[in-house]
Amino acid sequence: MFQDLYRITGESLSGGCHSFGITLDASHSIFRVHFPGTPITPGACQLEILRQLAGRALGREVSVAEVRNIKFLKTINPAADPDITVEETFSGTDEPGTFRCTAVLRAGEAVFTKASFTVKSDQ
Repeated sequence: MFQDLYRITGESLSGGCHSFGITLDASHSIFRVHFPGTPITPGACQLEILRQLAGRALGREVSVAEVRNIKFLKTINPAADPDITVEETFSGTDEPGTFRCTAVLRAGEAVFTKASFTVKSDQ
């Protein structure tokens, strides 16, 4: 379901923060049902994007072990704001292969989502 929802347009690491530029595909089938005529990016899709990018940043497949906090501050309309910046910062935990992540989805100064979650290596 999340295949081809977005494409990565840029990637960088600065000061421990992994930044990704992504472009949402406004023609993706998820937006035809959520919601017709007024598409918004579902929260589950946003969390999946964060999980996938966390795995890319960490260089391994990861699953979300715990969502500590997630705030959807502004809806993401893929037609109006297709270009999103995702910023993720990681810290280790006492459990090997497990990392805490704080993340922000934004477009310029507009902040759409803030999240704090834990990922665990699938390997």
